[in-house]
Amino acid sequence: MSDKYERWGSDEVDILKSFINSIIPIDTRRRHEIVAELNRHRLAQNKSPRTPGSIISKLTRLQSSEQGLLLPGPFDTDDAQEAVSVSARLVENELVMITKGRHIAEVQEELLARKRVYFEEREEILRRRMVEEANNESVLQAIAQTEQELIA
Repeated sequence: MSDKYERWGSDEVDILKSFINSIIPIDTRRRHEIVAELNRHRLAQNKSPRTPGSIISKLTRLQSSEQGLLLPGPFDTDDAQEAVSVSARLVENELVMITKGRHIAEVQEELLARKRVYFEEREEILRRRMVEEANNESVLQAIAQTEQELIA
């Protein structure tokens, strides 16, 4: 566990991890960063490296389990927690705002603000897609109507 988390209780760290996992989707690039970081961490502890598929599978299972979904198959919680720890460190480096001396409430507040921005941006993208699809549908209807008029 990072020394930045040492002054926080395990409940607070769990809360932070769940915020991080719910706010920042793990895309392919991030997954590969997590795989590389996790394997560096494992090699430093004289443990054997994991295959990217194994780690990505564990991350996917972990995200799904935190969202209340049940996935079939074995689930190694130690590896998953290690993956989350690495993921949290990568996110921590990216956000920069999780620093020594900050209270968990401040961090949660900032993460919530980022979550709102993320969802607002996602809603805007969905709205644009719906408008675009409606426009495409209108164009298709106009073409079909023109074809009908030409045939008649």
